[in-house]
This record gives sequence, structure tokens and C-alpha cells, in this order.
Amino acid sequence: MSTLTAARKAFLHTIFTTAVEGGISYWADVTTYRWMKPEFRGQGGYPRGCEDLDGFHAVIHEFESDQTHRVDIDTMNRGVDLFTRYCRGEIDYHGRDIAPQDRRPLNADHYWNQFLEAEASDGDDGDYDAEVADQILQFGVFGEAVYG
Repeated sequence: MSTLTAARKAFLHTIFTTAVEGGISYWADVTTYRWMKPEFRGQGGYPRGCEDLDGFHAVIHEFESDQTHRVDIDTMNRGVDLFTRYCRGEIDYHGRDIAPQDRRPLNADHYWNQFLEAEASDGDDGDYDAEVADQILQFGVFGEAVYG
């Protein structure tokens, strides 16, 4: 994996927490969850710099298959890359490449275009919600969107 900027790590961390704290709850339980640096635990509140941008991770358990998966910064980075390609029409929901002449990017007014703005700016612009974060996590774990 290439070196990530602090802004990119923060962007991936925010998508991770959005997915884990609600986006995936219809298809998986979270059995282990670390988003905060250990030295900040138990202090109350969320002081500046408490986010564990390098070591965040979760272990999730799928209801349907009874499998567990570890999710971390690499998973989320892969998911963002694949979901971005999906939004641009470069791959389908199963992560398969689409021939250039057959690509159909999202309509200009589609909400997920807001995610493309967020991705391009590491979260400074654009928007996304728990549904998008869920899809990103799925692309990161499975290489495709399996649920939802």
C-alpha cells in the first residue's frame, strides 16, 4: 500500500466509524472495535487527537455465513477505491471490470456523486451516509457489494 496522508487516514477512519457504528448492523455484529488510541480510553469525552488513525480496526461477524472478518485501514482504503470505481461505472456491484464502451457512471443528480466529491477531497467537500459507508466496507472486505 502506498503511504497515506494524515487527511486520507482521517477520511478512512471516519468512513470506518460510520460503517461500524450503524451502516453494517443489518448484516453483521461487531465483536471487536478500536477507533480510539488506548491512552485516551476512560478519560471521558473525545479530546483532539484521540482517533487511532493508524491502528483502527474491528472484527465483524456475518449473521448469514457465520464468518468473521478483520476490518482496518487497508480494508477501508481498498473499499474506497473499489466503490469509487463502481460510482464511475468502471466495475459492477460484483467488482468485475466493465468494458470502457459499456461504462455508465451515476446520473449527475445521484446522491453518491457527493461521495465522489468527498473522496477527491479526503472529506473536506461532498458527503456520504451510513449506506455509503456500508457499501465501502463491503467492497473492502469482499471485493464486491454482497448485502443491501
